[in-house]
Amino acid sequence: MDERPRRIRKKYVVYDPKKHFPAALIIVDGTLAGSAETEPIGELYPKAEALCQKLQRSGIRVVLWSNRPAEEIAEWAQENELPYDAICYMPRPEAFCYVGNRAVVFQGQDMLDLADEIITLKAHWEG
Repeated sequence: MDERPRRIRKKYVVYDPKKHFPAALIIVDGTLAGSAETEPIGELYPKAEALCQKLQRSGIRVVLWSNRPAEEIAEWAQENELPYDAICYMPRPEAFCYVGNRAVVFQGQDMLDLADEIITLKAHWEG
């Protein structure tokens, strides 16, 4: 496996679960950048680029997920030199919380610790 992180591309790739597995869908607003979806995308949180690079080096595809237009996300990633594999611009339903068997919660922890949580994630039936 190539140990070099994949670099960003000028044209974006739309997320396809069949082609981009295993993938970490990372919400842009509030996880990678300090912004709400109703305002311009904010600055990258510290070590966000390192998070994406570490996931890619471990074989996990990085998918940027947002309700924003894909072109806006791609341009922002390019400006911030953020490596990614694809963009998912499927709207998230409004909810108080999301419950699932493959969820990792970002609570402001160090991005490299977050990468470790993602890399070692197991569903309850996987032990």
